[in-house]
Amino acid sequence: MHQALKRPLSALDGSSSEDATSTKRPTLTSKHSSNGVADIPLATDAEEDEPAYKGLEAFRKEAIYRRLLEARRDLGRAEQRAASLTQSWEHSQRIAQDWQLLWTLLVEDLTKFQPSAEEWGPEREVLLPPTDHNQLAPVQVRCDAVHSVLKRIAARDPQNGIEAASISSRADALAAESAQLRVQLTSALLEGKRLSTQLSELQLSLQRAEKRADRLASLTVRRVERPNWEEEERRRQAAEDAQARAEADRVAAEAQHHQDNQVVPNGLPGVISQHELDAEREAHSAEVSEALAEAMMRLDEADKLRTELTSTRETAEELRAELERVPDERVLASVLYRDLHSHFTTASEEAERLGKSLATVEAENLTLREQLLDQSTSSNDAASAQIDELQTLLKGNEADVARLRGQRDDLQAELTERRQRDGVKSSQHEEMKELLNAREARIQTLRSEVRRVHMIIAARAGDTEAFQKAKAREASDEDDVALIEELQGRLKAAEQTSADLRRQLEARSSSTTEEEMLVRASALQGELDALRSLLDGAGDGDVVKRKLEEQERATTSIRLELDASSEATKALCDEVDRLSAAFADAEKLAAKNVHDVAKLEDKMLRLTTEKSKADNKYFAAMRAKDALDNERRTALRTAERQTKALERYAEAEKVLSAQLVAAEKEAAVRKRAMEDQTTKLIEADREARLLRVREQDALKAKQHAEARLAALFPQQAEDARSAARELEQRQRLERQLERAQREKAEALAAAAAAAAATGTNRGRRSSTADTGMQVDYLNSLLRCSACNDRYRNTILVKCLHTFCEECVNARVQTRQRKCPHCAAAFATSDVQPLYLQ
Repeated sequence: MHQALKRPLSALDGSSSEDATSTKRPTLTSKHSSNGVADIPLATDAEEDEPAYKGLEAFRKEAIYRRLLEARRDLGRAEQRAASLTQSWEHSQRIAQDWQLLWTLLVEDLTKFQPSAEEWGPEREVLLPPTDHNQLAPVQVRCDAVHSVLKRIAARDPQNGIEAASISSRADALAAESAQLRVQLTSALLEGKRLSTQLSELQLSLQRAEKRADRLASLTVRRVERPNWEEEERRRQAAEDAQARAEADRVAAEAQHHQDNQVVPNGLPGVISQHELDAEREAHSAEVSEALAEAMMRLDEADKLRTELTSTRETAEELRAELERVPDERVLASVLYRDLHSHFTTASEEAERLGKSLATVEAENLTLREQLLDQSTSSNDAASAQIDELQTLLKGNEADVARLRGQRDDLQAELTERRQRDGVKSSQHEEMKELLNAREARIQTLRSEVRRVHMIIAARAGDTEAFQKAKAREASDEDDVALIEELQGRLKAAEQTSADLRRQLEARSSSTTEEEMLVRASALQGELDALRSLLDGAGDGDVVKRKLEEQERATTSIRLELDASSEATKALCDEVDRLSAAFADAEKLAAKNVHDVAKLEDKMLRLTTEKSKADNKYFAAMRAKDALDNERRTALRTAERQTKALERYAEAEKVLSAQLVAAEKEAAVRKRAMEDQTTKLIEADREARLLRVREQDALKAKQHAEARLAALFPQQAEDARSAARELEQRQRLERQLERAQREKAEALAAAAAAAAATGTNRGRRSSTADTGMQVDYLNSLLRCSACNDRYRNTILVKCLHTFCEECVNARVQTRQRKCPHCAAAFATSDVQPLYLQ
């Protein structure tokens, strides 16, 4: 398949057939094409002959081939990854089956000891095999269930106290070991994550290196990147050939010189015998054979070491697998188990001591609980007294609120009454306005009557000018202030005259008709005829003239009286009709307003009464609601305080229990960790010494092999391979040495931590003594340099020197505000707390 993917590289260089130089370019359309690509110049024959277009198809093929090589390498890596994942999955399945088998056997053994289902309790559902795929999630819960079942079995049979104690101690030891293994698992997971990250980076680097190697191996890429590559290769080849010829000439010259300097047995120069040449050739052949034999021996030793390393790894895997499933007999017969048993005995004694301490703590806890109950009782009494006092104050406040609400109701009633008074006043104002309007109408009527009287007087007097002025005054409707003042003095006389005129008007309107007016006109016409006849009979002109003037004056007076009477009649008719209509409307409006006002007053009084009743009911309901809300809030606050107090007590009890259990586990884990770290430290020292010895031996062997091989085969490829192998072995040994040194440092750090935590076994070994010295040195760094007693917890921001708080406060109080180290002055604001994490 891979061979089919490959393409012949004969077309990749420029010295092949015409097919290798043919290039395929994309067809470029003009501006009239349908795809919208326009104004792109097409390649011409002159451009095809340029160097940039030569080898384009070969470059493309090589790029595709390099991509295929990369894909094939990625496929190989993916297959290896899939195979490794399949193996891991199968291994996990085997472990899960072994774990399930072990759990089934454990449940069967527990069933033998406790067959009845009632005695299992709630642990029965927990101990059953899980149905889901997550086998590791409920492990802790199931272990706790097994522990409780074992305790119940041990409590049921008092004769098995010793076995129960041993089982319990073993369970505690296994729990401590489990905790330690969890810690190791966490560190291993972190290390695995780091290694996976490094592996990913190395894989990326490898891919980049492979791509670079493929590009460097491509002739087309070389031609593109280095156009003069062939000429440079020819020059280099010519230089190498010239150097080889010069070396051959030098060797031939040396051989000729050596041959010229050979002597024959008689002392003269001559040709060496064939026997001597054969002896010398055999000596050289033996030396070469010896060197080859030694090289092969080195290769065999390297193969043996590689085989031994492989077998050692397999043995380590088998030991690791056996370690995962260690038989009980081997565990019981091991020295470590006996040591653990002794440690368990010590731990049991410590547990008894802790049990006594626990009993003491429980007694003290009981005393504290009694004190807490007494204190809570006293607090409740004080709170009840305070609540009663607050309730009394609340009742007083409610009485004050009721009094204030009564005052508010009184004020609202008074306000309502004032509003009613204001309404009455407003109605009175409206009535006054109506009366003023009637007064204005009355005044206007009086003015009209006065004008008519003036006109009648002027007509009777025959004063035409006064008559025209009175008539013009009516037309202009001007206010004559002087006339009004005069009329105010003559008001009673005018009223009497007006009454007389009204009676005359009524008499005229009732008696005078049109026929009477015609009769009167005919009478006047008769009188006129009589006057004419009278004038016709007069003889003297002066008498006639005088009579005519008298008659004209009489006629004018009569005409003016007639006009005044007609105007007065017309005005009186208009005024009477208007006044009667206005009076009727005013009377109706007044009656309606009086009726509406009475109805509105009754309605307002009724609504005011209902509103007062509704307000009283609302305020009473609000007072009841406020009282209920206050009682509810008080009850909620009391319940919340009691709930919080109960939660605090429960949390404190849980924290104390957890701290006690954690202290027991931590003591066991720290003791075991200290011993393990000590053992690891010794093993790391031994491995470091062995690695140093191996490194020295390897360096010596490498130097010896390099010297022999350099002397025998200076230009052979075996030298490079052996040097590469030795370099790889040296690097591997260096890595092992670094790993051992790192493990040693970690072991030293862990031993120092364990020694600092437990405070015991500091002087057992020299490494522990070094750890103690290091701890003392670190403590000296952390202590205050001024008193050398307390730890540093305060920093001077100005100079960044650290001391204890007591020393700095002493200098601040004594006003010696200078740094004890550099004597730099500082202020109080420069003193800040220091937190070490």
